[in-house]
Amino acid sequence: MSTPVPPPPDAEPQREPTPLFAAPDGPPPASPDPWSLPVPAAAPPVVPESQRLVGYATEQHLGGAWDPRALSALAPAAPLAPRDGLAVPAFVLAWLVAPVGVVLGVVAAVRARRTGRRGVGLAAAAVVVGLAVSIVVPTLVAPSSEAWARAVGATGSLGEVRGATDAYARQLREGSCLADMPTGSTRRVTVVPCDSAHAARVVAVVPLRGDSWPGEAEVLRSVTDRCRVTAPAGADVVALTPSAAGWRAGDRNGLCLAGTTPGA
Repeated sequence: MSTPVPPPPDAEPQREPTPLFAAPDGPPPASPDPWSLPVPAAAPPVVPESQRLVGYATEQHLGGAWDPRALSALAPAAPLAPRDGLAVPAFVLAWLVAPVGVVLGVVAAVRARRTGRRGVGLAAAAVVVGLAVSIVVPTLVAPSSEAWARAVGATGSLGEVRGATDAYARQLREGSCLADMPTGSTRRVTVVPCDSAHAARVVAVVPLRGDSWPGEAEVLRSVTDRCRVTAPAGADVVALTPSAAGWRAGDRNGLCLAGTTPGA
């Protein structure tokens, strides 16, 4: 018995191999024209300065050599020079004993400047303070002395004296005799009996008018004019006038003193 052999199945159609480089879709690109000019590329967009990145300092270039002055700030501070030994005593004494403080201040300033020590400023301050005290204190003390004299009753005229008596010049009256002729600024005198040896006699008391201080020159002129008239002929005459401080304290009298021969 024979069995028919079936025909072989139809073979699948073979596919064409895929090329390694497939051609892109669309028409092929045009080849460049060798005779055309090149087109410049577009400039990059400009970014505003406000939108740029910040945070990096400007580049700095350091020199090749070290500057020794740059390290001076790291070195420890030099010790202070010693202070001159007379500067502090001069400043203290300027308040207590002004003339001594002024002298020591000058010496300390010169010595400190010569040796390079500290204390020139303090010594200069001692000189300034000493001069100020020398000027201000007498101005304050003079009115106080006049006020004290008034308070203790030392402003009235002297009566008869029986011996050498210490008195204020403003207490003198016409006919008072003095042991010595006053010279310069005089506030206190020694009064003696006129029948004993004396150097001067008060020959006139010159009252001065006005409430405000007229000035030293005007006061001296008024008293001198009166002294020329009242003084004995040929006698040495001295005019005593109140000071500005005495005027403020109420002294309104000038004095004419005539010199006398010792033993007269």
